[in-house]
Amino acid sequence: MGSLQYSAAVLPAWNLTYLPTVLPSGLPVDNAYTPLHTFKRLCGTSRRDGTHQIGHTCSLVCKAQLNTPTTTSDTCMPSLDWPVGSHERFRLGEQLGKGSFGAVFIATDIETEQEYAMKVLPKHRAGVSQLVTLHKFNQEVEVMTHLRSCRQCIHLHGVYQDANHLFMVLDLCKGGHLGDLLQMQGLLTEKEARCVITDVLRALAACHAQCICYGDIKPSNMLLLQPYPDLEVKLADFGLSTFVAPGTQLKKRTGTPVYMAPELYTGTHGVECDLWGLGMLMYQLLAGRLPFWGGDTTAMKVFERVMPPYKLLRSSEPVSMAAICSNMLVGLHHSTSAAANHASGGNR
Repeated sequence: MGSLQYSAAVLPAWNLTYLPTVLPSGLPVDNAYTPLHTFKRLCGTSRRDGTHQIGHTCSLVCKAQLNTPTTTSDTCMPSLDWPVGSHERFRLGEQLGKGSFGAVFIATDIETEQEYAMKVLPKHRAGVSQLVTLHKFNQEVEVMTHLRSCRQCIHLHGVYQDANHLFMVLDLCKGGHLGDLLQMQGLLTEKEARCVITDVLRALAACHAQCICYGDIKPSNMLLLQPYPDLEVKLADFGLSTFVAPGTQLKKRTGTPVYMAPELYTGTHGVECDLWGLGMLMYQLLAGRLPFWGGDTTAMKVFERVMPPYKLLRSSEPVSMAAICSNMLVGLHHSTSAAANHASGGNR
């Protein structure tokens, strides 16, 4: 089957922090922004080049702010500077991955031949209202817009929707994710782990500086820009990230149990829980295993094991590793996001 091809008329400036008025009622909309403009996926038969064009009217998910200078203030996020033109096209290629929330494909801009990753999410999911889906999508977009200045975070280049799907155009990382690398390698050297942790710390420092709790530390959310042995890492998948005011605590529990801080189980956590998850990741990179998890472990057992006092490391494991991981896991969840900034300040 040929790949899908999309054609869009886009506008010179986007503001990705606002939803269009055509979305279901109940979502916040800023009336100061212009009405939604649309693009069309052209209807047609197979082309000579083997691609297919399918079509009906689609819409940009977010409003375009017309004739307004780009700004970096907190009240108006910077434009994504998507190329201006009446026929922006994407050719969908290889599927990179698939999860419970959607799939990711390689997408090529036909005009420039630039490759991106395109995340395709269904609007309609069993047991989940469309209103909730769109609200979560908009929050993920807003989080990513706030993090565009951080090299270690996946960048968002465009957002679209049609009647049934949401589309996010993202940086393309060609090295797979850290979870795949760990399955192949088992563990990393201390030098390799330092490269990975430094990048993740910088990403978390950027999140915390914007009052964002990342909320889902795990290897599969860390993408390698190029194949191993290159270890430049970008933090991805901000679907569970949330804004949190300084000094306040979150009540909703998110994440993967084995990486979750004790406060996540007691409902008294803030952005600091990200650092606990990072300590767990560091341990996994260096030891080749997780400290609180076994083949028959349940979420309740994890909860029991993560509560103090901690006895995590075998005596056979390197002393330097024990000191680093213990410092990450004991006490960091009581500190502030300044810890991430301090820890990320070193060189590779």
